[in-house]
Amino acid sequence: MATVGDPLFDLAVSLTYWIEPGDPDDLKKVMPTLTDTSGFLTRKQLIDRYAEQSGRDLSDMHWHLVFGYFKLAGILQQIYARYAKGQTKDERFADFGDRVQSLIQHAYSLSHTGDV
Repeated sequence: MATVGDPLFDLAVSLTYWIEPGDPDDLKKVMPTLTDTSGFLTRKQLIDRYAEQSGRDLSDMHWHLVFGYFKLAGILQQIYARYAKGQTKDERFADFGDRVQSLIQHAYSLSHTGDV
């Protein structure tokens, strides 16, 4: 899934897999990662470092992040649809429908707060 496009969207997609200790439990269940352990930068710290190193304006980063969460929801929905149709039997995908809902709700909430 490689494209040539806005590099801020690439950063945003990376951040959709980024979990922090203070994130809602539903979001933490979507894509368990190691980023909520000690020593990892927060999303905000990573965004600030990216802005400093690249010289790019990241003032609208929340928009890119909302879009990134919707993209991840689409990916998980595709996997869940294959599971629901019996095209894959992997039980790890059984709750992806719930995970999609969590991502959409989080993206919607984020779209109204402007937080990252």
